[in-house]
Amino acid sequence: MRVVFIGSSEIAIPSLEKLLNSSNHDVVTIISQKDKPAGRRKKLTSTSLKSFASSKGLSVFTPDSISSSITYDFLKNIVFDILVIVGYGQFIPNEIIKLGKFKAINLHPSLLPKYRGASPIQYSLLNGDKKTGISIIEVIDKMDAGNIILQKKIDIDCEDNYSTLHDKLAILGSTVLIEALNNIENNCVNVNVQDNTKATYTKKISKKDGLIDWMDSAENIYNKIRAYNPWPGCYSFLPTGERMTIWKASITSAEGSPGLIVSDKLIIATGTKSLSILELQIAGKKKMDINSFLNGNKISKNQKMIINKN
Repeated sequence: MRVVFIGSSEIAIPSLEKLLNSSNHDVVTIISQKDKPAGRRKKLTSTSLKSFASSKGLSVFTPDSISSSITYDFLKNIVFDILVIVGYGQFIPNEIIKLGKFKAINLHPSLLPKYRGASPIQYSLLNGDKKTGISIIEVIDKMDAGNIILQKKIDIDCEDNYSTLHDKLAILGSTVLIEALNNIENNCVNVNVQDNTKATYTKKISKKDGLIDWMDSAENIYNKIRAYNPWPGCYSFLPTGERMTIWKASITSAEGSPGLIVSDKLIIATGTKSLSILELQIAGKKKMDINSFLNGNKISKNQKMIINKN
């Protein structure tokens, strides 16, 4: 089939690469979001997908808005069969959806109707789920609510964080997407209507979400550390006032007042049990393992983490 591929984020790259190498399907156009200022210097930066496509010598159409008349006019002059959307980040309007020969499809990294919205991978980790997966759905004018064309599950390892789980889902998604396109082309799709009464929703993650509440359970904080690695990172403040981002930890049975350091090895009590910090980063410094940190920093038992710091 002749495919218009629409995507922006890193999760879209394996799917585009798989399509480019497919003998059954031809990517005729790639659409991504426009370059945006990023970093402290606000340098114009391409999306991950555009950067990948450009590295392959492929042209990418980057409209200000997918809903614009410019986008509509651009697409209506292209001969294609189907729109494929993966991690694009903008709502696709009906007039664009209807341009293809087949219904537009979207790859979503959750087992829909669970975790509709912007942050399904993070939420699967935050909630300590044992399984997640990929859903290929028809695109409609309601967020992530279209009929399910194909769905595949994957186990979540207890040590998975956002980065590792994202990469597993991206690779799985590329394979599932090809299978879905083949089924559509061969007219052998059995769609499943989503049960909207079972739908759950996610919100966009912000930097402030990373602040640790030591009143929470060790399990919940542990899951939060996994979900927010590498962004925005889970952080708290040492007794010295220094901001500490925690990249890796383990749960221990030690008890104490929430936020209390119960061991010189930087084990911190929570609402239930405690967390042993294994990898951290002090603001303005590089990541380090706990032994490297303790070699240059004295942490004393019975000191307390700063709970509220403006």
